[in-house]
Amino acid sequence: MKIQLIDRNKEMCEQWKLQFNDCNDVIIHNGDFFSLKTDCVVSPANSFGFMNGALDLAISKKNQLKMMELGILKMIIFFLKFVGGKK
Repeated sequence: MKIQLIDRNKEMCEQWKLQFNDCNDVIIHNGDFFSLKTDCVVSPANSFGFMNGALDLAISKKNQLKMMELGILKMIIFFLKFVGGKK
């Protein structure tokens, strides 16, 4: 599995390159988030699945239906992790 990290901030990308220097499966890109072809997108959204700010808002606007499905998936994961795991 390859992990691709992308940011418009060149300094951030340089730091990632330093930190992941020994990781052959991590690829660093300096550029636009939507420029990569990928099978999956992971953003730093909160555990409630709210997709209404910063990068999450841009992702939501780019593809409304898929992001609603992703929000539902995040809520399911949250439920299973924090509620479903307790007896």
